[in-house]
Amino acid sequence: MIVVCRNHVTDGLKEVSAPHIEKVPPENNNCCAFCMDKATYRLFYFSPPPIGEKSLVGSHNKS
Repeated sequence: MIVVCRNHVTDGLKEVSAPHIEKVPPENNNCCAFCMDKATYRLFYFSPPPIGEKSLVGSHNKS
């Protein structure tokens, strides 16, 4: 995943071959991977699983 500002969404999309995009919450303080301005979007390959699924995976591995 990379985070980008509004000005670098297109540049970020060129770096990620099959991206998904979501807005970064305004209270988040991530910086753009290209210019270090405040990030506006997250670009990533796969959507993270919901919290419940992460918990199940973690408990399954402990068994």
